[in-house]
Amino acid sequence: MTIYLDYIFFENLIMNLIIIYQINIFTKNRIKNVNNVIAGVIASVYATALYITNDNFINSFIIKLFIISICVYIAFIPKTLVEYMKKITYYYLISFVYIGTIIAITLFFNITINNIITKIIIYLISGIITYLLNKKLWTMWKSNIKNNDLSYIIDIEGEKIKCFVDTGNVVKDYINNLDVIFVNIKYFNKIKEKISLEKKTYINYATIDNDKCLEGYILKNINVYKDKKYICTINKITVVFVDRTFNFQEEYSGILGYNTYVENLRGVKL
Repeated sequence: MTIYLDYIFFENLIMNLIIIYQINIFTKNRIKNVNNVIAGVIASVYATALYITNDNFINSFIIKLFIISICVYIAFIPKTLVEYMKKITYYYLISFVYIGTIIAITLFFNITINNIITKIIIYLISGIITYLLNKKLWTMWKSNIKNNDLSYIIDIEGEKIKCFVDTGNVVKDYINNLDVIFVNIKYFNKIKEKISLEKKTYINYATIDNDKCLEGYILKNINVYKDKKYICTINKITVVFVDRTFNFQEEYSGILGYNTYVENLRGVKL
């Protein structure tokens, strides 16, 4: 019986870790793996205890919600109540899709999952399918981002630069592992008068015509605003000065990459 309970615990641990890992991917959380493991262990202990006792109280919705709330908090350490409630919702949504995928695979292929190895394989395959389904839905949602949500002001040493997020821009400074901001060349001398621009780097940038090597500068503590409200401070990023404007109305003088939008500005939220 002990070995069998070990199997029950191990199976639930795999399933919970897959669910938590997928929430991490789609919400861009930067939480230590140990938090995810602890949360997964707690959820698995509860599932095992439920199997042993089959008690109505332990199996009640309130207790389940309580356990999931604890696991979500440990896994993601949400900073606000709204973020906390969203993470709980993500947990339920991804769980439903994941478990539904497991059931669909076993029924469609008429698979009996009494064997522990078979179960693990089904769980892993279902996790991959769930990820692909969620990724497709994520892509569809991302394509509907409104343009007025993509306008920001970056403050470089007092120079306020209106920037636009290019969701197709994934240029990165791979030498220093930093995101890249493109800024109109007119700000170069203004910024140079205030800070040193000696820390250079080089960016390989592919265009339709050919590949270019652009000169960039590593800058720190760039403040970002939206609708005159402070959003965040980007601790370190590479700035490339280019001789161009970025739309026909010449309204914008800079371009933010999609990764900066997601990682720093938290612009994409489920």
